[in-house]
Amino acid sequence: MSVSLQNYFQLGLDSTNNPVNQALQNTIMKAVDTKSSHLNRVSFKVPKIGMLTSDSFIQVQFTNAAGVVANNSQGSVNFVNGALGCVKRFRLLMGNKVLTDLENPSLLAVNDLYSQNTQQQLIDYHYFLMGNQFKTLARSDGVEEFSRATRLRIDHTNTHFNMDKNQIGIASDSNVYALPLRNLGAAFLNSSALPVFLMGDREIVIEITFHEDCREYVVDSAGAIAASTTFGVNLDRVQLVSTHIMLNDALEQQERMAMAKKPIQYPLLDQYVVKASTGTTPAVNTALTNTYRINLQNRELHGICRVNKALSPDGSNRVVANQASISLGEQKILIRSNGLNVFDRPVENDALLYQLSTYYNHGQTLKVPFGAWSQNAQSVYITQTIPAALGGTQVNSGLTNNYLGRFNYQGVDFENGNSNVVFGSGVIQKQTLEYEITLTPRTAANPKQDATQFEVLFYVAVSKLLTIGASSIQVSF
Repeated sequence: MSVSLQNYFQLGLDSTNNPVNQALQNTIMKAVDTKSSHLNRVSFKVPKIGMLTSDSFIQVQFTNAAGVVANNSQGSVNFVNGALGCVKRFRLLMGNKVLTDLENPSLLAVNDLYSQNTQQQLIDYHYFLMGNQFKTLARSDGVEEFSRATRLRIDHTNTHFNMDKNQIGIASDSNVYALPLRNLGAAFLNSSALPVFLMGDREIVIEITFHEDCREYVVDSAGAIAASTTFGVNLDRVQLVSTHIMLNDALEQQERMAMAKKPIQYPLLDQYVVKASTGTTPAVNTALTNTYRINLQNRELHGICRVNKALSPDGSNRVVANQASISLGEQKILIRSNGLNVFDRPVENDALLYQLSTYYNHGQTLKVPFGAWSQNAQSVYITQTIPAALGGTQVNSGLTNNYLGRFNYQGVDFENGNSNVVFGSGVIQKQTLEYEITLTPRTAANPKQDATQFEVLFYVAVSKLLTIGASSIQVSF
């Protein structure tokens, strides 16, 4: 009997519930011969051995074109998702068939990282992996501010801060980071490994395009990055480090023979972006409704996550850069699926909207201050008391204002509770999905809510079927 590729790699058992001998093998590949400086892109051919796992990652290093500069203005990867923010687009192709194509994967990854991990896990593990440093704490007076674990040294005026870690220098001096494939667009690897050993003479290609404008992902302690090209990815040092579960020769041959008789079907959950414009954004304290029509006909929808992204980074945010989903004020949403309202009335209470995102995140909440998620009429700029020795005044925390309203991820779950299967646990869309949003901006700064310079990114999760045959590969919804 053929091995169950869906269950074995989670349980260590074959389809007859007998243990299977397995071993791990790592490979390291450079992209020197396949890099494009003009396109800021690299590509790799994945070794066709064993089963590709979720432990595989892209290794990156950054460089400061101007060399090492003064400490108080040294650039660093942003505090929210670190080096992940440098990726503009991730593609995974199998036999020239596009399996995954995800733009701005780092924005969706923020929602995943801060819902599935505690702040301590993020600062203890992901900090060393990707360079993110975001961590807050509540003081004895209830005010929430940055923790010392963020590796910051703040001056008494809050106008500058020094970065103790993750400074970007010349290429040879900069840190090296790891970007897991599961955070770049191959989230399906979290469920089961990919049987790349079945590809024969067909290639598996990973293609990474990086942001050309470093202000998308780099922050500067002085609050202003001089130019979009001040920092960049060192393409010569980008590598693919892949981890494979190795099967014994007899088992691999058994699977190839089974595939020759009948193509292997590999169901997975895929994510991609549907872009839209915010349209006309109202003035402060003025409500305006926009309806977005998302073409998902004949696709099984599992969830949708909305991100409000600034079109152009200005380099002035000293913590988040442009790796943010901006709160555009108070909101209410109404969604129509297959011509029917998902909710019997518009959802407009912040607590209920936050709960919807918790359902989307499988019961996990975003581990960020509430003011970082929603910037509404009740939001108050957080202040901090300056010690008497440093002046004894109370000022708005410029650092805190940098993250207020920057984690406004709004998720909606469409799964029906049948979590043991990919196909059959979502809702098949027979008509265009309608997503109606009513926004009421409450502030013109920190963050700016009354501008039109935003785009709405809908990250949709849908069922997809990969079919691997002896002579063909098919990808279908």
